[in-house]
Amino acid sequence: MPAQALTKERSEVPLNDHTVLTGFCPFTVIATDEGKVFQDVFLDDEGNVVKIHIYSPGLRSTFEANGKSVTLQNSGPVFLTIDENGVFTAEQRGESISFDQGLITGDPYILHVSGRITTHAVFNEETGYVDFIDSTRSGSLRMFAPCSRRETRRGSAVPGSTATGRARWTS
Repeated sequence: MPAQALTKERSEVPLNDHTVLTGFCPFTVIATDEGKVFQDVFLDDEGNVVKIHIYSPGLRSTFEANGKSVTLQNSGPVFLTIDENGVFTAEQRGESISFDQGLITGDPYILHVSGRITTHAVFNEETGYVDFIDSTRSGSLRMFAPCSRRETRRGSAVPGSTATGRARWTS
């Protein structure tokens, strides 16, 4: 079977201003992004999305809570692919932010990574959430205290569990 040609659509992604993040810490965190984000959406001959590439050169994310704030680079690219079973693989590279409400690892966190995060998930049409299958992380990892009880880990692989979970966002 010959490889099919994909159609690529490029667009700028609007940034969130003061997004409310709940369930990642014992308190509410406000996130604000500065910069530009672009995405390339690749469609097959039938118009189905088969992959998405997200680029955010120079993107900086600020997190505010309890009168304090931290600003971090969040400019690593994200590559999403969707297989024939509807399972998508999200690969974050470079400087990026990752979140878990404890549904993947059992411990909620907001994490800054200089390295790679690979996550497998499926969309749940009944709930409207993404059901996570697994997540693995490697590189320099920085947890946001006191969001997590875990120690900061640098330079080693920190595998996620194979537990399932859902990503819930409040905006």
